[in-house]
Amino acid sequence: MGVSDTLKQLRDDTGVSIMQCKKALEEAGGDIEKAKIILRKQSSTIASKKSDRSLGAGVAAAYTHAGGGVGQGLLLGDAGGQRLGPGLRLLPLPRRRGQPH
Repeated sequence: MGVSDTLKQLRDDTGVSIMQCKKALEEAGGDIEKAKIILRKQSSTIASKKSDRSLGAGVAAAYTHAGGGVGQGLLLGDAGGQRLGPGLRLLPLPRRRGQPH
């Protein structure tokens, strides 16, 4: 398997960016299994850093179908603490796909 084929395979298997895959493959000496382990460790480190962030602003919405058999929740948060500028607003989410709120 050529370098580009290995890179494509790693990208397809992990869903990680091409550049991260390329760096992991270089670090692993071309071994795809070692590269996957490297990417897992990197992803874990990144996720743990992001988990400490607090949400600055956002919107939460929930829907429960009559009878309680079906439910859905959605949280849109802003981890960066940015606020909407003057004249900008969040649009309401539609209750059903394709139907305005």
